Amino acid sequence: RIGKVIGGAIAFFLVFACAIFANAKVKTDYSRDLTNASFAAESVAELYKACDGDLKATASRCEGATVSKSEMFVYYDKDWNMSAEDGAAYVMTVTETETDSIEKTFIEIDYADGENIFDIVATVIVED
Repeated sequence: RIGKVIGGAIAFFLVFACAIFANAKVKTDYSRDLTNASFAAESVAELYKACDGDLKATASRCEGATVSKSEMFVYYDKDWNMSAEDGAAYVMTVTETETDSIEKTFIEIDYADGENIFDIVATVIVED
């Protein structure tokens, strides 16, 4: 009888320990993704600034990036290297908007399934 109680306690402890380690891994993975996403967003924001706010020029310096009139997409593989769209684990969307004398650039990084990781807004006052 004591053997069953000890066996049950060991089994409970093992299940509990596995749950703790699984939760820790999820949090560690998210933390790593958040850090890498913020670094990628800041890097592209600086590149965009160095290209004088020109999306096409910025995209030409980002491997695998695609650009439309007011949006640029940059794709990253699971190791946070810029990549082609196929097989990308993460997607950065850079969106330009302009109203009156304020230009805003939204930089958003999502998992490939669309779940948001990180976003920032860069604002520039346009002088006439």
